[in-house]
Amino acid sequence: MTVQPVTPDGREGVEPIPPRRRRFVPRAEFAAGSRSAPAVSLDAFRADQEAAAEGLAGGR
Repeated sequence: MTVQPVTPDGREGVEPIPPRRRRFVPRAEFAAGSRSAPAVSLDAFRADQEAAAEGLAGGR
């Protein structure tokens, strides 16, 4: 016996789909989130990027 999904109003055959991911973040929302982000050392960030790039290049 197969059970079909049923909507609150009793209709059958409706298949649930996951919500779509948002692709756009409004500027004001991005700015608000950035204000509460921790400070990042530019030198440490660059060093991490260099190390990652060297690790990728070394695997070839």
